[in-house]
Amino acid sequence: MKPNGIFFLEVSYVSQFLAVAFALELVYFQRLWRLIFYAVILVSTFAGTGLLLLAVCAPILLGKINARTLGGVLIVIAISALLAVQINWYQQVEHRFGEYRNTGASANHRFIEPYEVLVEVVKRPYSAYTGSGPGSGAKDGQAFWWVSTKLAYEYGFLTMISFLAFFGYVLFANAPSRRIAFVLFILFNFMGGFIIPVYPLFIFLLGGMFRVRSGEVA
Repeated sequence: MKPNGIFFLEVSYVSQFLAVAFALELVYFQRLWRLIFYAVILVSTFAGTGLLLLAVCAPILLGKINARTLGGVLIVIAISALLAVQINWYQQVEHRFGEYRNTGASANHRFIEPYEVLVEVVKRPYSAYTGSGPGSGAKDGQAFWWVSTKLAYEYGFLTMISFLAFFGYVLFANAPSRRIAFVLFILFNFMGGFIIPVYPLFIFLLGGMFRVRSGEVA
């Protein structure tokens, strides 16, 4: 017998899943040692997408926590900062801070190119009701179009708005935690979406499957 293992495609995915784990711990359990554990590993990945996800969602995640939990979060931040100094985190990643300006770089692919394509689609007179057709979007292995970008480019803005409205309703309606639903919404729409299979499966597990009560059929 061999133990099962979970293997991610790259550290970027590891950092994103750690960020979600951190958010779940913060919202539901508030165990300080777990928060420290997730934060330390997150910093140790040297990947920025998980940290970016937490930074974007921080106003929502921290909106309803009590003073005790907030104090714990500050302790976590202090320990993470100390670790970052000890492992020369900034020196290791500073060359990536300008990647968003370089065509072909990871940050540009993930956050600049999808925006630029979306702006380009807006300028098309027919984009409100139709797109360029299914599968016409970028197929490069490095392409990380947002869900909104892919839908608008291939199917038009009406389809994009309809899908995101439906997805948002399903995710937020009767959600055990709308703060976690918000994290999942951002994760799905801006970190890879349905282009990468692991994201829809992850959303299904956390956004749908865990709502099924004992005795119900999913």
